[in-house]
Amino acid sequence: MYSQTITYDETEDTDVGLRLSAEISKRLSRNWSISLEEELRLNDNISRFDRLYSSVSVGYTINPYINTSIGYQHSLIQQKGKASTNYQGYLDFRHRGILSVSFSYPVGQFEFSLRQRLNGTLRTDSVNPLEKSNPQIISRTRMQAEYSFWSIPLKPYVSVEMFNPLNNPAYISDVWLETMRYTGGFTYRLDARSRIELYYFYEYEMGKDVNIGRNSGRVTITTEKEHNHVLGIAYQYRF
Repeated sequence: MYSQTITYDETEDTDVGLRLSAEISKRLSRNWSISLEEELRLNDNISRFDRLYSSVSVGYTINPYINTSIGYQHSLIQQKGKASTNYQGYLDFRHRGILSVSFSYPVGQFEFSLRQRLNGTLRTDSVNPLEKSNPQIISRTRMQAEYSFWSIPLKPYVSVEMFNPLNNPAYISDVWLETMRYTGGFTYRLDARSRIELYYFYEYEMGKDVNIGRNSGRVTITTEKEHNHVLGIAYQYRF
């Protein structure tokens, strides 16, 4: 038997990333649609492959103001390594289910929207349930304002989004806010079916990591603060 010792640590980092994505969607009927999307992410000052997302989703329009969707996302993540891999990098696969509801309302040339999203992510590697939740459930709430010009097919927007973990391990169950994201960008309609989106966001992450010593009672809880500056380019085709 050994007594449990809890120590606290803190790290802080700043990074610049890039996201490139392409989406194709088809309207199946007046209310139903289906979409496929691929997204590539780079980090470490846009010098290193971070992850690749492959997504499929089905959307349903309840009325002109309310939309819902349900989707699946496969993640391929390049990890930097840990003690069990002798700190050698490795690829990590994860599965995610996404449920989303959004409400939008136009006011003149502005459109204001609120989106609530629930993510459930299942890891395929082995984790200690006292250190990390598996699956991990995150609630995401985004508020956005968008402006439409009369003369040009350009729509600038700004948004703010918060990420709230719902099932953290017991050691960090008090953490209710993990990430804040502030975004500015615009979409430009190329033709009747396609458009391109350019954006930038600043993301402040304040998650906590739990590490439990294998042969001792030592528990280390590290507050990981990250300041992320991300540029993004997205292409969308609808038919």
